[in-house]
Amino acid sequence: MTDGLMDDDPNPIDPMTQYRREAEIILWLVTALVLVWAIGFQIALVVFVFLFVYSHERDLIRALGSTVIAYGIVYLLFVQLLSVNLYEPALLPDSIMNTLP
Repeated sequence: MTDGLMDDDPNPIDPMTQYRREAEIILWLVTALVLVWAIGFQIALVVFVFLFVYSHERDLIRALGSTVIAYGIVYLLFVQLLSVNLYEPALLPDSIMNTLP
């Protein structure tokens, strides 16, 4: 009886490594949610994508490029085409948010 996993996997993952990876993903998700709540969706998207890509790739150009592309897609699709108001921040004053496009 199997649980759906391959028992003959040539590269099994150590349970501690798997636990560390799962904890890291949960931490990234919680960080994203806190950023969206605290500083709003548009700024949180830029900060989160940059930090996530830079921490995994260690390449500044790739992190900047991914951030620009992600923000561009979200801005064009949701703000320009669909006219959706993205989540406003809980902690930043309105004067800062009024300077964003």
